[in-house]
Amino acid sequence: MLQLVFAVLLLGFAFKAIRIYGPKSGDEEEDAIVKKAAETFVQFSSVTMHGSLWVIQKAMFLIPFVIFGLVATSIAESGLGLIGSLSLFMVTFISMLLIYVTGVYGTILTVINRSFIGFLKSRKELVIKAFTTSSSSAVMGVSIATARQNGIDEETANIAIPMGATVNMDGTAMYQIFVAMFLMVISGVDGTDVVSMLPVIVVIVLASMGTPGAPGASLFILMPILASMGIDTNLVLLILAVDRVLDMSRTVVNVMGDQVMAEVAYWWFHRRAGDDGAYTLGS
Repeated sequence: MLQLVFAVLLLGFAFKAIRIYGPKSGDEEEDAIVKKAAETFVQFSSVTMHGSLWVIQKAMFLIPFVIFGLVATSIAESGLGLIGSLSLFMVTFISMLLIYVTGVYGTILTVINRSFIGFLKSRKELVIKAFTTSSSSAVMGVSIATARQNGIDEETANIAIPMGATVNMDGTAMYQIFVAMFLMVISGVDGTDVVSMLPVIVVIVLASMGTPGAPGASLFILMPILASMGIDTNLVLLILAVDRVLDMSRTVVNVMGDQVMAEVAYWWFHRRAGDDGAYTLGS
């Protein structure tokens, strides 16, 4: 299954390249046919994805009852220690997000001569909206407007923010890796060392780039990878019991990452143009 996921990812990148650059076989007529076929395939895949998400969203209405039954059964079999494990899971992951935002984003902003505190203050409204909606796609318009209000030009904001909302899924990738390792531990699956986890981490990071910016989507993207690791995918329902709060938290990290990406892009291109890249806000 892991090989299949990786092959599908490569196929997706290939079709993306064909759509943008064309197959370049030397035969213009054949190239046009192949490019048209690639467009059709991508459209079909998009419709299939949205149809699948619709089914999942409808099925989500039954999830609370399923979670209640599964958690009750697990507590009856394992004791109250399960609640402690899930609580520790939440606290550890949120702490990891805070460390990541402060350490990574703070360092990047410092390198481009931006104030991390100023950055946070100028994005306060965006962070609140991202936290409450749990969807980077839902706040994309607000995110673009916020970037422009902080001195980033329209062209950079219109490119960096949508691109970031599609491929820059820092919080999602960390969450999926964290969930995989947590479920490996509680299910007794071997191979949680760094060397054994490296191929899985690479696939998860690549898969996170195509994760839809919708609430709860990341866990369903992760399930085929978990199955390839020999983990019972029913255990994901345990994570769903606490997923909402964690989803809100990682969405904030994803959206903040998009803003940092826009800041870096603006700084880079203006620096190359000889501009000092001074901002009106967030600096």
